[in-house]
Amino acid sequence: MEQRELPVAALFRVLPDIPELTPLREALLSASTPDPAKAWASSSSYVTVDKRVLPADRLEAIARGAEDAVRRRVGRVYEALTGVLRSIATGDEAGAVDQLIVLGETAEADEQWRDARAYLEAAAQLAAPISDRRPLSRALRRLARAEWNLGDVDAAYTRYRRSLAAARAAADQEATIVAFVGLGNMRSFQGRWSEAQAHYEAALA
Repeated sequence: MEQRELPVAALFRVLPDIPELTPLREALLSASTPDPAKAWASSSSYVTVDKRVLPADRLEAIARGAEDAVRRRVGRVYEALTGVLRSIATGDEAGAVDQLIVLGETAEADEQWRDARAYLEAAAQLAAPISDRRPLSRALRRLARAEWNLGDVDAAYTRYRRSLAAARAAADQEATIVAFVGLGNMRSFQGRWSEAQAHYEAALA
């Protein structure tokens, strides 16, 4: 019996654009292959969803695998958030900030930049009232990186400026240098070379 090939684009049309289904879409795309019926198309088209297919008999296994991946990820998140809540309950806000930053970095590693931004915004808000400015500086630097990867360079620059102010308030030389470098990187990305140079020179100084 001939194997039935399903167009990935047709499968994607029935999957709502919600975060919980992102692993399933990624798994379907990863398991797919270029459609032989469209081999006449240019090679660059093979990277597009509408030129890819996958065997119908693999759908269930792919869906189950994606579900397991989501369960594991959600389990890790809830385990980490339990630690955050425990720290809050014991009055250890700095510890909670550190744990939220770790959650943000874990999301970054998976290129889940919106999730990373959400965790890091929570970390920055929690760190804001703490007299020690180092947790705030660290949270803001990570948040700037997430903003940059989401394409909002102006927001990233603002976060780096706030991180710099917090680092200086804490007399944290290393954090001050990193913040200046971040500011320089953002201005370089925007092509504002003289401002970027000034930030880099401040970091060197």
